[in-house]
Amino acid sequence: MRSRVLTRTATIWVIAGFVAAVGSAGMAAADNGVVLPESSAKNRDAEATAACMPPPTGPAYQGWRNSAVAYNSGRWFLQQKANDRAAAALDTAIKIYPNNALAHVGRGQIFGAEGKYDRAIDMYSQAIKIAPGCFIALNSRCWARAIRDDLQAALTDCNEALRLHQGGGARRAAFLDSRALVYLKMGNLDKAIADYDAALQISPDQPESLYGRGKARLLKGDEPRGTFDITTAKRHKPDIADEMSRYGLK
Repeated sequence: MRSRVLTRTATIWVIAGFVAAVGSAGMAAADNGVVLPESSAKNRDAEATAACMPPPTGPAYQGWRNSAVAYNSGRWFLQQKANDRAAAALDTAIKIYPNNALAHVGRGQIFGAEGKYDRAIDMYSQAIKIAPGCFIALNSRCWARAIRDDLQAALTDCNEALRLHQGGGARRAAFLDSRALVYLKMGNLDKAIADYDAALQISPDQPESLYGRGKARLLKGDEPRGTFDITTAKRHKPDIADEMSRYGLK
């Protein structure tokens, strides 16, 4: 739901900072810096680069590189809560190299944070058109579609993101959290709880996952454990109930 919308995309409301804006769906994408040849892969995400923005050969390479620099700058501005400057940097990255799928994703997350879900989904769709294997774009679109209650399409996106990304870590947790939200809004409580359980095994203190699982447990009549999850989520993030209500969880 950031590691959401991504991971975890996102409601993506008025931005109070990038991670707060996009939820755990966006969190999955928050540190997806493009790997430049002179960069240390330790601090950049080679997996995201390979899936979403592989470097071209020949004359197009310099445009790719310049776009990557602008994109990385945009991610940094997002992390510094300088969202207007982030948007400008991401727009520049797209203008320099229109096939920068990660820049489309980042721009989509900002649109989502402004409540412009249709534009966000358009940006994610453009990223997927450019790079069909871009699991970050698929998870982000899943999250945005879940917020819009386009649940079957959201589920398709989440399933594909999880199929393409077989790794673990916070990104996997964010993707599972995204799908759990879809299942919860569909009323498929057992599957929602299973995905929240899997996400929380990876990221035990993730408040969005705790809150979502608590809601699912309450709906199943498991009041003690549901209340415990929600109380724990609020301890980690006091405004989690307001945040989740913007996802459509009242």
